[in-house]
Amino acid sequence: LLALCCLLGAAVALCSILLEDIWRRRGTIDPLRYIALSLDILSLPPTAFQRTFWRHRFFPRIIWEAFRGRVQRPEDVFSVRPIDAVEPNFRLFQTAWEKCITRFHPRKRKPRSVSSDDRLVLLSETDENPDNLNAQQEVLDGSVPTVAFRPSAADRKKFAKTGSQDPSPKPETGHKVEKREHAVALLSALGSAFGGRLLVAWLFLLISTFLNYASPIFLGFLLRFLASTDRPDWEGYLIAVATILLSLAALVCDQRGFYRSLTLGISLRSVLTSAIYRKSLRLSSESRAKYTTGELLNLLSVDVNRIMESFMFSFLTWTAVIQFVLSFVLLWRQLGPATLAGIGCMFLLLPLNVILMWFTQKFEASEMKWKDKRLKCLGEVFGAIKVIKLYAWEKAFQTQADSIRTTELSRLVRVALGWGLGNVIWNLAPYVILLTTFVTFTWSLLLNGETGAVKSNATATMPMFLDPERIFVSVSLFNLLRAPLILLPWSLSAVIMAYVSVKRIGAFLLAPELDHNAVERSAKT
Repeated sequence: LLALCCLLGAAVALCSILLEDIWRRRGTIDPLRYIALSLDILSLPPTAFQRTFWRHRFFPRIIWEAFRGRVQRPEDVFSVRPIDAVEPNFRLFQTAWEKCITRFHPRKRKPRSVSSDDRLVLLSETDENPDNLNAQQEVLDGSVPTVAFRPSAADRKKFAKTGSQDPSPKPETGHKVEKREHAVALLSALGSAFGGRLLVAWLFLLISTFLNYASPIFLGFLLRFLASTDRPDWEGYLIAVATILLSLAALVCDQRGFYRSLTLGISLRSVLTSAIYRKSLRLSSESRAKYTTGELLNLLSVDVNRIMESFMFSFLTWTAVIQFVLSFVLLWRQLGPATLAGIGCMFLLLPLNVILMWFTQKFEASEMKWKDKRLKCLGEVFGAIKVIKLYAWEKAFQTQADSIRTTELSRLVRVALGWGLGNVIWNLAPYVILLTTFVTFTWSLLLNGETGAVKSNATATMPMFLDPERIFVSVSLFNLLRAPLILLPWSLSAVIMAYVSVKRIGAFLLAPELDHNAVERSAKT
């Protein structure tokens, strides 16, 4: 049956390719296009949607066209889905961010005298847009407000001597905010903007997690059927078909959930990149002195990617807990109290890995600081390279850069050691747990429950207890535990590093901006 399903899937994929080529050559309309438009699934052309529908975007037409050199312009590729576009996602995040600023940091919200469009305007929109020309004409005609600067220092002194009040409003002084509040504000905004998409992806992954445990259960049914001689054959066929169908359903749900998590992470990265770029254009002089070019590049290249990865693989943390609970319940039915030995061994290894991850996070934070220093030093060197060449200061600056880089590499070595020890522990964990469980189960069978003596004729009754059903089902359950045991430390480390990045980006987005009350707007007379 499994071979038949594989052959059927290959035949369906081959037929879809042939039909697609026939439709493209004859110029006829693909009927799947109407399905895509009616469901509002994609903004892809019909051929791309059909390939996406059957093969999950593994072999779209655009790859072949690019290989043949036919992709030269942006119009040659299909547009992304509206839900994955940068502009609507950024507007959604900006709205949520403004609400979070009002809720958590009311003093950070700057009053504006006029409303403006804060969206990121594309370069192509500023060239041939009649609205921009009309706006320029309105400025020339005097139909829009013009900018009037605040009174000068001499005028303010005159106001102070005469006792009159300075008409210009005083800028609000920002208050000191802790980094934890920065993280809470940014996480609240991201959750409000992308929480719905994340929950949908988690729903698929939750269904896949439960369906994965149908395989060892039906494996036990199949072994029990093979061990008996008086059961009808249709039960065996039914068990085999149900196992295949449930495995396929688990695979589909897992891929759809992971695909949604992947697209969500990419959308989140584009939104944070746009927000950092927009904020960098509005920083005050004090903030510009605090955040150098190297730190901004570090935020864009490192911190944003860490947050993206944490959102992509955040499901590994809670799915691992669910898998541990399900495995423990099913193993208890197979091995009884001997399961506690394996679970105890697992919990003995868990604190060791947590301690390693904690030290690794400390080394990661230290490495990030030294990386900021290195980028700052290199930025200053590249900015003043003419002066350095003129006075022959290459050796001095090279020594300084090498010293910073050496310290950074020492932190990276510690991080690598922490990762290596954690991976070694959790790669050996499934085998150690399996060995401990079976040794405990076997020894409990050999021991006499009343006297504690070893039975002399216990070997004759052992096969009755260690039958193939117990052995293979237990091994299958422990194999299901292997993936979360290996990925759990990585996911925990990714979440910890992402939390550090969230605090850094949140502090940057809440940095003081240019004072909007530094100018007054009045209609041109």
